[in-house]
Amino acid sequence: MKKKSLIIAMFAMFAFLFLGFFSKSTVSAKYVADSNFMLFIACPGEDSSTQMNFSWHSDQKDSYVEIVKKSDGNFDKAIKVYPKTMTYTEAYPFAGTNWGVEYPDGIDKNTMFVCEAFATGLEPGTEYMYRGWANNKYTEVRNFKTAGNDGVFVFAVMADPQIYAESLASNTVNSNMNKAMANAQKLFGMDVELVLGAGDMFSHGGLLSEVNWLFSLVDIFKNAPLAASTGNHDYCDAGNGKVTIGPYLTDNVYNNPRNGCEGYGEACYYFKWNNVLFVVTMCHRPAWGSGDSANVVKYWDPIFKQFNVDLFFAGHNHDYGRGSTKVGAERGQKNFPNHYIVCDDARNASNVDKVNLGGYLLVQVTPQNLSYYAFDQNDIIIDQYVFAAKRPMTASTDFNKKSFMETVNIEVLEEDSTKAKLSWGGDFVGNVGHIRVLDNAENEVADAFANNISITSLVFGGLKANESYSYKVRVEFKDGTTETKDIAFATRINYGSYTNIEKKELSAATRLLFNPSDIKSTLLEKVNVYIDGALKAEYEPGAKYVALEKELLTDAKIIELKGVVKSDKSEVLLGTYNLVKVDPVLTVDTKDFEIEEGEESKIKASVDQEVKIIYSSSDNSILTVDENGVVKAIKAGTAQVIVSIEGTEIKKEIKVTVKAKQAETKELETPVIKIENGKLIITKVEGATKYEIYINGSLKETIEGLEVELSKYNLSEGEYKLTVKALGNGETILDSKMSSEATYKVEKSEEPTPKPTPEPSKKGCNGGSYQAIWYVVSLLGLAVVLKKKRLF
Repeated sequence: MKKKSLIIAMFAMFAFLFLGFFSKSTVSAKYVADSNFMLFIACPGEDSSTQMNFSWHSDQKDSYVEIVKKSDGNFDKAIKVYPKTMTYTEAYPFAGTNWGVEYPDGIDKNTMFVCEAFATGLEPGTEYMYRGWANNKYTEVRNFKTAGNDGVFVFAVMADPQIYAESLASNTVNSNMNKAMANAQKLFGMDVELVLGAGDMFSHGGLLSEVNWLFSLVDIFKNAPLAASTGNHDYCDAGNGKVTIGPYLTDNVYNNPRNGCEGYGEACYYFKWNNVLFVVTMCHRPAWGSGDSANVVKYWDPIFKQFNVDLFFAGHNHDYGRGSTKVGAERGQKNFPNHYIVCDDARNASNVDKVNLGGYLLVQVTPQNLSYYAFDQNDIIIDQYVFAAKRPMTASTDFNKKSFMETVNIEVLEEDSTKAKLSWGGDFVGNVGHIRVLDNAENEVADAFANNISITSLVFGGLKANESYSYKVRVEFKDGTTETKDIAFATRINYGSYTNIEKKELSAATRLLFNPSDIKSTLLEKVNVYIDGALKAEYEPGAKYVALEKELLTDAKIIELKGVVKSDKSEVLLGTYNLVKVDPVLTVDTKDFEIEEGEESKIKASVDQEVKIIYSSSDNSILTVDENGVVKAIKAGTAQVIVSIEGTEIKKEIKVTVKAKQAETKELETPVIKIENGKLIITKVEGATKYEIYINGSLKETIEGLEVELSKYNLSEGEYKLTVKALGNGETILDSKMSSEATYKVEKSEEPTPKPTPEPSKKGCNGGSYQAIWYVVSLLGLAVVLKKKRLF
């Protein structure tokens, strides 16, 4: 996933419990199981970007899986993954017809080994091919693709194939799922990377011929791994009895991650595929249409809601349905969220509504949404929907704990003062876990799990009306730290207030004008007028003014307007008007301060009357102030923040010094040097301006280039240690450390021995011809030498 975008969390929920069963299957003569290598299947590892699990049965103890990148084209570079093995009796510790496991005809179960291999260290988003080996034979080549990290992939969902015949696997189910692979390309231009099986994959989990048909004859399992849940039929042994003594049947034909609930083996597990978390449980039965649906609703529905599950898949009903829709047989699903989905069976059974026969689901995941399609076996789209993503792919790197804590608040609900709303904001998903409300005794009052972009509040109850509360809100961050905020509030309804009350003088009365739009008039039966504490008049809550006789205001100082609450006849103050003009008092708690360029700080100011505080800056090029008093430092310098009261001359000033932001410094990398043919060669250091050359620890020269002829230093005979330092700009880029030493040796030069002067030739022209030939030969020899040195 790597843009900063959504990490989507999805739970695929399936189930178990039992239903009626089909009669014992028989092995077709058309397909003969290979006892050397059978029941071959790939299952996703816990982190499917680098892991893949494999399972098979073999009568050979020495068997393995070969894996290689598909781009290699052959298995020359394949890795061999050797399995953990168990004998038949170790894998299936029970006996007898009614608790038995049977292999296809002709295979002696006492010679068989159950094999599970775990491939790790794979490359994300990469296509691989693999094959099995046993008894000097290879299986057919199969394929899978590891999960990527871009947040985009397609998976398919199937349910209830209940394989009980070879033809069912090779024809009906295979045809159905081949359409799924074709439609993934048609709709999205992508291959199916993963298959979810919502239980009842076999008619009898103890008849391994049924398992082998499904894994061997359905093509989609040769191109994508299977993550299946356990259905009621999967728990049936060869004698049509339900195995309740352990998850042996499915554990020995799948190789799922061992990370689920203790005691449930591989029937309960989770794995991560790209940006999606899949949680697979034994929830094969759905929230409606089944005898055990009530338990699904009772135990699972609260968990789905608490953790904001994106999609919940189930099977069992043998007809399609999605909550809050009327697609397929309704059977109660309209009472559930539209992301609760029951997949139709994959084997073309007769549906309850007699219209849509069999089917499968396709889902494309992107960082923004999940595009969902439901198909029947006639290749008709019977339902589709786009689910918005609830989580970003990765947590925000700009997350600030202090800023987040400022968004956390508790407010009483106006419509019900026995309930309050805990709220929060910001880029919290991936950074914040639980947000807990605690009373003074540390008892938990409410718990919110902050993992959904669109959910930023939680309503909790249990409060008493007209009470004051003091709670602690404890935030648990994903880095393991916590922060606590004290919040005090009262369960008193805010009935509103009059602002900007105006007085207008009439001949016989004084009229007070006001805007009642903010008043909760439906909760009030009337408004009482008090003059200097004495009740003098009343009027309707929705009125826009009240007229008072002039004699009522003789020597009066203050008028109070109080609403009478319908429910308990109590009074609430809605507004006041001072007949004696009193200047407001401005209080500024913030003193002169310093701030760094780019930082923000809030001015704390208050006034004792219903008037507006105005904030301004004496120099907006140095700092700015918004209407809420938030100061933002622009550049270095000094400016004044002016805090004033609107419509008055009252003001106070705060001196703010903006300091230049300290530049980050870094040290240059240490140079690498070498000496070749009497030349010092320096490997370029990124950001360096020059290089200092030291000989035996003393600075010799500062150069801008990367090469120096050492002969220029006229060094005498001896051995010298050369080091080099890269120079920065002296401000933000610091000099490097001294390089490692390079040794340069100057040897004593010897005087050349004088050559004797040749005697003059006595052969005249012939001698001159011989000398010319020598020159030519010498030049040819030089050419050979130069060519070997690649100079031409």
